Amino acid sequence: MARSCVQPRCGSGGCLPRFSKAAAAAAASAGAVRPGVAWVIGVRRARRISTTDWANMEHFAAAALPAFEALYKRGIVVDYVVLPQVPSLRGLRRARGADTDWFESLCVAMGRALGRQEVRIVARDELRACFEQVVHASYVPRATYLKSERARGALTRAASSSAEFPRRRVTLLLRSLGGGAARRAGPCWPNAPSLRRELEAWLRSNHPRWSLEVVALGHAFSFQSQIALAERTGVFVGAHGAALVNALFAPPGAALVEVLNCGHRSNTYRMLATNRGLSYFAAPRGGWFRGDDCSRDLGRKHVDTRRALPLADVSGPLDAAIRAVDPRAVDDDVACAASEEKEESTTSVALDAIAAAAEIGPCAAQRAASLVSVHVATLEASDETEPAALHAQRRRILAKTSAFVVREAFANLLIEAQRRAKHVLFLHVSKAAGTSFAKVAKANGCRAPSRFSTLWAPGDGPTWGNCARGLVAVHESSDLLGKGRRRNCCARELSCARRLKSFQDGKYDLMAIERWLDNAGLVCPDFWYVVLLRDPIARVVSHHNHLWRHTLRATQRIKQPKGGPYFVRLFRETNATSDVCVDLEQMPYALGAPHRTGYDWSMVCAFSSNFAARSLLGTAFSPRPYDSRSEPKRSPSSLLDSAKQILAKFALVLVVERAPEAVNLVRHVLGWKPFRANDILPRIGRDAAGTRKIVKQPLRDLDARLLRTHNIIDIDLYAYANHLFDLDLEFYSTASLFREPILDGDRAFCDSRRNANRSQNDDDDDDDAAANHRAPPPPRWDEEDDHPPDAAADDEDQPPPPPPPPPGTAGRR
Repeated sequence: MARSCVQPRCGSGGCLPRFSKAAAAAAASAGAVRPGVAWVIGVRRARRISTTDWANMEHFAAAALPAFEALYKRGIVVDYVVLPQVPSLRGLRRARGADTDWFESLCVAMGRALGRQEVRIVARDELRACFEQVVHASYVPRATYLKSERARGALTRAASSSAEFPRRRVTLLLRSLGGGAARRAGPCWPNAPSLRRELEAWLRSNHPRWSLEVVALGHAFSFQSQIALAERTGVFVGAHGAALVNALFAPPGAALVEVLNCGHRSNTYRMLATNRGLSYFAAPRGGWFRGDDCSRDLGRKHVDTRRALPLADVSGPLDAAIRAVDPRAVDDDVACAASEEKEESTTSVALDAIAAAAEIGPCAAQRAASLVSVHVATLEASDETEPAALHAQRRRILAKTSAFVVREAFANLLIEAQRRAKHVLFLHVSKAAGTSFAKVAKANGCRAPSRFSTLWAPGDGPTWGNCARGLVAVHESSDLLGKGRRRNCCARELSCARRLKSFQDGKYDLMAIERWLDNAGLVCPDFWYVVLLRDPIARVVSHHNHLWRHTLRATQRIKQPKGGPYFVRLFRETNATSDVCVDLEQMPYALGAPHRTGYDWSMVCAFSSNFAARSLLGTAFSPRPYDSRSEPKRSPSSLLDSAKQILAKFALVLVVERAPEAVNLVRHVLGWKPFRANDILPRIGRDAAGTRKIVKQPLRDLDARLLRTHNIIDIDLYAYANHLFDLDLEFYSTASLFREPILDGDRAFCDSRRNANRSQNDDDDDDDAAANHRAPPPPRWDEEDDHPPDAAADDEDQPPPPPPPPPGTAGRR
């Protein structure tokens, strides 16, 4: 191992590593010589050389693992892993468009097994120095992988694998969802949903002690997820493809069943299984092998041909594989398999039952992970909507268990649902930083109704603001109000189908609702819901200050000491335990409002008492949610339970007071890129109203007691929102599929490039050359300036015009 430089030689055929001795002149030109050993891994196939050769798990393993075994036997400690074919580490995590850490984590695991806890990975863009010692590894056709049991054991321990014996579990690997087109090369089976049901019935009849787990490889799992999948499997069943290389980490005594198309026979994974001491069985199409007549078969020797997989093709080899598995197989999950309900289709019913359990043990956690995996893997290809993300079930289960398999299964499900989702529905609870959220959405290029800055369409806007001046129309039917201002100011609830049509007609990514939810709080499966909640007492105080400053545009006519009692004039104490608002006719006089305001005072009491619960439940709270004269339909405890159930189904629940912690949640859930950490929500406590505040904090004791009494549901709901916020923080920070940066554009609901292109066009029109290179200032989030525009100025009942089409390169789908 001489002192050498590594120089990438790139051309039309790809990039190959070139080695040269580090002479004094070369070392001086390249920079300081890095001490230690550099292990250069180059994936070069004999008949094909391309820049993506390395981005195949089997090719990468065939190049790296034989050299790893040699290094391990010689006791050589590696300081650097050099990948000259990888343009940058960003590309290492984005192999062929798949969001995966498999390649990076395998390099780290091999470095740890060789004795270096923190191995440095060097990509092509960092090859600016020479190395003291260099070892080269290249692609080995028909690789032996790992023959040494000691080397394999060291690698699996470094990869955190601890399985000693296989379990009685058959794992069916699918290359695509529902048999649809695979994202990456490899065969897929259109009959995947029916095949799962047939295999379950076959196992119940022939091997009742064995269970089936179905896993979709529609996108690449994390490295740790694939290790965990391998170590708890007795028999792998999968089509010929790179995913089978994970059999390296299967426990001794397990088996591998490789499904092949007609006329195709490969020794790649046969040798892998043989060297690992696993049992290997091939399942070719109809039992045909190389040389047989495949002229009438759809596969015809093509490894990637999409075809159906009949049960008869796989049942024979699977039966032999199960019988060949080491008889010492542990029975940890036999009881789980026996207790599972055999359902024709996977729904969230079983997950609800698991989530309702007082305690979740390993058995329930394993069952939950399997149900989630099956839900993703067997999604029907004909489904046009995204798979249910199961936000509520995820939070309820993860609140009781932190099992790795559960966390990774839900992460897999959420990302797959995120890739298919198209629309965000934002519930804007007034005076809870909703306008700030709308600014972040616009900065990220979201297409939304453009008539109002808060991104809502007529009929979805706030009903307590300017619309409440001079008319009482909020709870009236729009069909009875004609056109003009009265119709625009009334609340127009839409069914799920009509709301989806509004998204599609306007080509919107996001729509906001600044009133109560439609259809008595129904959460539609086609949308991802977002809400921001704020401390109820602070929100009510902010709402009243906004009422005086922006809606009434007046000051109190009552002379009282600065910071004196205020809410004692709004609420009337009738006995020791019950408080109600004063009569509506007396309310403006009691609060000291000027005469002839023309305001609908019935809403003042409503937005002062349990406003967040009213907004979530809608007409399930009362027939007229924002009318204080409309009695609640149920008891406070029942209303609270219903509001919690609705809130748990939201994709993103943010808490205004915890703004600095929300950045990663917004990035992971919505795929947005904030300007700075404090750009998600406004600065709390900013005195936007200045000296014009009518209500000042801290409140008098009597005022505070009255607000707590009238907002008992909202106070408990706010505590529950903090609980959901904590669960999401832990989930998105510990699941290995969620990391920075987010490289998959399909996970973003909006396209920030639209905003960037628009800013660039504006700069091009500026005559000031310096301005052309000045970054646009980040938006200022003003908590107290979170107010709706004047809807009274809109006299025409026409839908808002759609925004201009984005540039051709900015389309998400």
